[in-house]
Amino acid sequence: MEKINAILKKSILKNENVDQALFSISSLTCEESTLLNTFSTDNSEIFQLLVTTEYGDEFKLPCVDQEQLNKPIDLLITKTPNPNHAYFFTLKGFENGLSHKSVDNRKTIFINAKFEEFFSRSCKFKQWGKYENNSNEEKKFIDARKLIKDASAGQLASNIEFWITHLEPKAVSDVYSIWLKKSIPKASLIFCSEIWRENQSLKLVINGTKKLEAEFDTNALYPNSIHESNINEAANWMFDLDREVDIRHLLLTTRLSNLQIKASENWLTFLSRVLPKCLENAKNDYKAHIHSKTSDTLKAIADIRKIIAEESSKIIDRTHALSVTLFRDIAIAFSAISIRIITIPAQGSLENEKIILLLLSAGWLLTSLRITTKTNYLYIRSLAKSRFFWSRKVNTTIPISEFKELSEKPFRDAVSAYNKIRKIAEHTYFTSIFLLIFFAFYKHILNFIQIIATSTC
Repeated sequence: MEKINAILKKSILKNENVDQALFSISSLTCEESTLLNTFSTDNSEIFQLLVTTEYGDEFKLPCVDQEQLNKPIDLLITKTPNPNHAYFFTLKGFENGLSHKSVDNRKTIFINAKFEEFFSRSCKFKQWGKYENNSNEEKKFIDARKLIKDASAGQLASNIEFWITHLEPKAVSDVYSIWLKKSIPKASLIFCSEIWRENQSLKLVINGTKKLEAEFDTNALYPNSIHESNINEAANWMFDLDREVDIRHLLLTTRLSNLQIKASENWLTFLSRVLPKCLENAKNDYKAHIHSKTSDTLKAIADIRKIIAEESSKIIDRTHALSVTLFRDIAIAFSAISIRIITIPAQGSLENEKIILLLLSAGWLLTSLRITTKTNYLYIRSLAKSRFFWSRKVNTTIPISEFKELSEKPFRDAVSAYNKIRKIAEHTYFTSIFLLIFFAFYKHILNFIQIIATSTC
């Protein structure tokens, strides 16, 4: 790239923007022509080079006839559109490119200059030595127009995080100076509540306990006596966390609304002066907000514990009711079995009635088990559904993980205990039913066994 820079330094820049760069070159030596052809071949994926002679002839590089390059030519470098990257051959091109309406969508910008690299919240600014195909993770950015009422006809960037410097260089360079002059006016609009265009300036309104109005001429000269780091620090604090950006924006603008702009100040110098103190106060306000929200969270947790205790006790009551029903039904079954055992010596006495009594007892046990378990199942299912709709509201107050630990585990434990008792009860019921049926037909069963034993012998 250094050799190409030697060619560019002897040329005259006519224009450069995001899409293309146009240079005027008086003449090229044979070695320089070879370098230009090699550059065109090596970077064909991102650049297309077109040469126009003084007679209007056009031809693309690489060019076999190098004599064409020994004459005065215009070199047009067309940049292949890339939604993630941008490349600039000159500082002027970088300055022009920052005025392009789609530049804030880029993830990485490469500049052909020596400087200490720096980052904004959504873009990296790097030295360009060669083509770098860096992969960039997709990240969703907060639309500033959701925070600010905007009627500025495009002056407020939707991705305002592109214009907020996140990592400043230790040494100020020409590249970084150009960046500050373009980015600070854009980033400063985040501290407003309303924006609209009035004549050649922007009308800015900051709402709060009071209303502060200001005018901002975007075409005015950039002031030299401001501390850009004050503006960037306050803007970064707003966006450091993805949630509650609107709350932090409101707290900071409320603090700003109580102040006054001096007659000798413009919008940027005003922010540079007052933001450090306003930011400190806004941070304290946000801590108080979090403390207040924590109190609400603790109250919500207490309500959760109370509701879960009530639901768990209801399930325990159902478990107890199942046990009581089991003991009652078992008593009935064993009474019928006892009657059968007592009357066994009386052969043929009310035999059919005894069988019917035992079968009815078995049927009673089976019906009682089915009704009780089905009723409890429907009841627990209705509790689970009501908890689901209730949890959707509670999850806005406390984190989902904490809610699951407080709510779901006790409920699941109670249901699990009920299921264990239910299985024991079912085994007991089925054993009792089997005994009732056995004693109802024990004579027939014994006769059948005796016949099989005799035939086997």
